[in-house]
Amino acid sequence: ALNPFIGAITTYKGFILRINSAKIIKKHHNYQPGTIIKAKTTLIVACGKHMLELDSLQYGGFFISSASEFIERLKPEKGEIFGNE
Repeated sequence: ALNPFIGAITTYKGFILRINSAKIIKKHHNYQPGTIIKAKTTLIVACGKHMLELDSLQYGGFFISSASEFIERLKPEKGEIFGNE
């Protein structure tokens, strides 16, 4: 997710979701990887031992958007899981 040329790919609500940039949050959690931990003003997702704060994403054939635009358009909720379709 930190390499702009490769990125990370998952799915969400039937869309293919490409994570273009993110920040690592070195905080342990007990969530399943891919679980949305926060989706109000920022988008934080469980990932292995730590978390990712997603900065920019591309979903479906749409343009690259900020996490706040993604939240506004697709309305993700805490507890939902990326790649769980």
